[in-house]
Amino acid sequence: MSRRNIIIAVCAVIAVILAVVMVMPDREEKARTRLDAAYEVEQSGQFDRAVALYEQLVAEYPGTAAARSAGESIERVMKHKFRVDIIETRRSLDRVALVINGYREMLGVMPTSLQQLDEGEYMFDSGYIADIPPEGFTYYLRFEPETSSYTLFSVRAADDQIIRYDGTGKTDIISRERLTEETSEEKWQQTVKGRVVFLQPAT
Repeated sequence: MSRRNIIIAVCAVIAVILAVVMVMPDREEKARTRLDAAYEVEQSGQFDRAVALYEQLVAEYPGTAAARSAGESIERVMKHKFRVDIIETRRSLDRVALVINGYREMLGVMPTSLQQLDEGEYMFDSGYIADIPPEGFTYYLRFEPETSSYTLFSVRAADDQIIRYDGTGKTDIISRERLTEETSEEKWQQTVKGRVVFLQPAT
């Protein structure tokens, strides 16, 4: 290769490097602008839309500082959203618990079956409970005659984690596999009303 060609090749490499160096700040700046916009959406409470914007940023600007921040933001938003969901679900489950506990306060016994809940003068029957779960949720109400108690399960179609609420007010998280075990049709007779599946021991 002649001296002239070497000089041309070196100049071409330098030009490419300079172009990359000049483009990088612009790319980072655009990514940062997108990050700020997604954060504003998050702050407005539109969590699902914010996550979608963060994910889009990560896909379109990989390797940028803004993309790394967006990844961290996705994790933060999902954790916050899950906590909010638990609080809102707990309020709704509390309404069901009030119905069951109200039956006990009024009649002196805990209802141990769907039939018992619907009999008599107690106005808050299974039809009332069936309308309590929010749209997109299914609740399971399991009557437990042996312990004169009950267990509630809150299931949302898009989630793999289920909220379980027992008769003492204790709340924990279980998997769908565990839900299947605890509501097995071999052990529990199921009656569906509205968004609630009522369970009582299979005969």
